[in-house]
Amino acid sequence: MPMIAETEAEVKTKIRLGQQKFKKGLGPLWDHNCALCDIELSALLRASHSKPWKDSTDAERIDPYNGLLLCCNHDALYDKGYIAFDGQGQLQVSSHKTEVDYEKYFISGTKIARSVENKSYFKWHKKNIYKK
Repeated sequence: MPMIAETEAEVKTKIRLGQQKFKKGLGPLWDHNCALCDIELSALLRASHSKPWKDSTDAERIDPYNGLLLCCNHDALYDKGYIAFDGQGQLQVSSHKTEVDYEKYFISGTKIARSVENKSYFKWHKKNIYKK
């Protein structure tokens, strides 16, 4: 039994280190701000995967282009598929929420400055996570 506990602890440590590396790589790509609202308070920023950890290869998990830096609210909306981005970085808003709700989150009509390397990940997210 102790061997299993050590193995689980090692896996958790590797995951945590990978996630830290991922977030560190995202900072410069998004000017250390939320891609949607420009919040820059580090404690409120999340490293959001476009293609989730569970669906990604080892390389994709730490590829900074497989994500964006978002504040807590925008991260939750992105993670649950209520918002997405097209290949040009234009915000897509799910019809599963009312327009009034989105106005509260300050996300109507927004386009982000994405890199060409983000495009395939954004497409994957829109196809597999986004709730039209």
